Amino acid sequence: MRSIIIWIILIFCLLGCNEKHNSSLNEKENNSSLNFDRLEIDDDPKIVESLEKFQDRKFGFFVHWGIYSQWGAVASWPLIEKFEDTRDYGPAFAERDHDFKRYFTDYYNLNKTFNPQKFDPEQWADAAESAGMKYFIMVTKHHDGFCMFDTKQTGFSITGQDCPYHTNPNANVTKVLFDAFRKKGFSVGTYFSKPDWSNKDYWAPEFPHPDHSVNYDTRKYPEKWNNFKDFTYNQIQELMTEYGPIDILWLDGAQVTPVANQDIDMDRIAKMARKSQPGLLIVDRLAEGKYENYLTPENFHSMPDKPLSKPWELNASLGNGWSHRINDVFKPSKEIIDVLIETVAKGGNLLLDVGPPASGKIPADALKSMKEIGDWLKINGEGIYKTRRFDYFKENDHVYYTKSKDGKTIYALCLAWPNDSLKLTKLIPNKNSKIQLLGSDRELEWKFNDGVLKIDIPEKIKNTLNHSSNQAYVFRIEGSAAKMLEEVVLKCVSANKPDTYLFTNTYTFELTTSTPDAQIYYTLDGTEPNENSPVYNQKISINATTVVKAIAKQKAYNNSPVSTRKLTKIKKLNQLSFINKWNSQYSNANAEVLYDLWQGTLDHTNGKWLGFEQKDFIGTVDLGKKIPIKKISIGFLKNVYESIFVPGSVNFYISDDGEKFNAIGSVKYDISPFEQAVYVKDYVLDSISNSTRYIKIEAKNMGTCPHPHFNSGGKAWLYLDEIMIE
Repeated sequence: MRSIIIWIILIFCLLGCNEKHNSSLNEKENNSSLNFDRLEIDDDPKIVESLEKFQDRKFGFFVHWGIYSQWGAVASWPLIEKFEDTRDYGPAFAERDHDFKRYFTDYYNLNKTFNPQKFDPEQWADAAESAGMKYFIMVTKHHDGFCMFDTKQTGFSITGQDCPYHTNPNANVTKVLFDAFRKKGFSVGTYFSKPDWSNKDYWAPEFPHPDHSVNYDTRKYPEKWNNFKDFTYNQIQELMTEYGPIDILWLDGAQVTPVANQDIDMDRIAKMARKSQPGLLIVDRLAEGKYENYLTPENFHSMPDKPLSKPWELNASLGNGWSHRINDVFKPSKEIIDVLIETVAKGGNLLLDVGPPASGKIPADALKSMKEIGDWLKINGEGIYKTRRFDYFKENDHVYYTKSKDGKTIYALCLAWPNDSLKLTKLIPNKNSKIQLLGSDRELEWKFNDGVLKIDIPEKIKNTLNHSSNQAYVFRIEGSAAKMLEEVVLKCVSANKPDTYLFTNTYTFELTTSTPDAQIYYTLDGTEPNENSPVYNQKISINATTVVKAIAKQKAYNNSPVSTRKLTKIKKLNQLSFINKWNSQYSNANAEVLYDLWQGTLDHTNGKWLGFEQKDFIGTVDLGKKIPIKKISIGFLKNVYESIFVPGSVNFYISDDGEKFNAIGSVKYDISPFEQAVYVKDYVLDSISNSTRYIKIEAKNMGTCPHPHFNSGGKAWLYLDEIMIE
């Protein structure tokens, strides 16, 4: 098993464009809601300038359109046999008697019937302009490999001889679309799938293709992989040199990355692309580093809880899916406007997708929603376009903030009419500030007392607004950000181990704030602290699992965020014994790593993991005496690139004498051994109401890497860490 040093990467094998924070008392922001760490920002002046322009635009148009549109099917993903649910969209699978092989074969013949006679690039550009969009991303090639541009690398394209549309003047749809959008002042970008399932050097026909990744070991077949690298390079070069000015290269397919033994040579690609397109933004999705110039959380459920650490873009669909659906239902404009407001307030852009049908004509219902969004932006776009994130992105669930680039003007964006007055606490108006509701010329009266700005809003002013304004309301305010107390910090003073777990009978901590005169209110039962909660004035000791919440308050300041920390008391392990010995080939670790409270990272060689080569883990814990237990958890590493698999199940047993054990539960997960993600998985058995002295834990090793894993027939590993007993 070769060693791969994994550096801060957690691959999401998202079905890229596919259907398918808890704050801490002393931890840094890490965008945990998206599993993103802080990423490096490209400091090339041309890239920085491009990012500034990108952040000015705020609202973009995304289009998934291809051979799959004929069936109203999910783009590409039905081609993977185990993704059964993706074939439920459209009638094609049922029409083929749910026969996957027929479906697969017929899908790859759809290029022979794709003939979008109603396609008009001007209609698309007009629709996006009417919606107030400012940039356009075209899916030039999805994972199925069908190209919506005139490539010389394959005949599987809209300009290929087998496609009846290839003789149409608009056959090179990417070119005519880019030309149409640029005429209207749009910037343009190309979505391009790094994996290509139609390419025999990615999905080799001599091997099965059980998932969305390359189906052979690129280290064993370097010539095949080099052929694919050249193919990819050449196609991207075509897009960068034959289609005019390109602003964004939007790459999908996170499995194509060096850590997965799929090094596509991004340095070479980027150098070539930026030679032709200086200042080009490259979005190597989920790969991190210098070629992921901005982040791309996918769909509405991935809306970040708070602003991210670098520029970002929420890509989401106006319809029920990314591509065309038969009898599709498009979201009302109000829903999209609210999402746009929240996204921009958190420092992001919204990239809104529409999947046209095979005809190429955007549906009337989609056009209606898009125009209504644009009508609202005509009046309120000042609070959206060219704005930047304010110090506080929201006031409550109904009011969000943005600010002008010079920071002198603040916009309060209200999702609902605020009745006769609007009260805001996150800003301080200038002494003679003019406050207006966008869409009205009337200057509003206001008062500022005790840190609260109260804006009087006569009801009759609502009746004077253009009807397009009555979806959300934007107030322009001259002022600055209010001061805000920093988050309360919890510091353990009774131990030097990480303070999220504790062995000792008592755990003592202190709460601090950077503002000396601020008062700290706290709770120990998980409820929200307020002015009726206890005031912190001395160190606190606890002897049980406790959820601590704290908030700092001081006059003339905004309250600090509510800080939350769960302090979990676990049982000290008196002794831990094994049936099978671990393999020390990659570290000098000993049994103590299973209860030292230092969790292993994604690097299996860091000395915090115990690795079992082809052997099961069977361990018995001696707690020293019979005591009540509530929960048992154990962590496992998954890294299929290193032949490390998580167990299908973990079984738990207890005993009073260490001889006779009784089963108390099992934790099972249905995780494919071919799943590409690298992560730590905790197996937790909770709601236990037993007393015991001995606990036995069994986790079965797969033993042998399954076919068609690249190490098929080789030794499988089980890596585990941190047994915690509460």
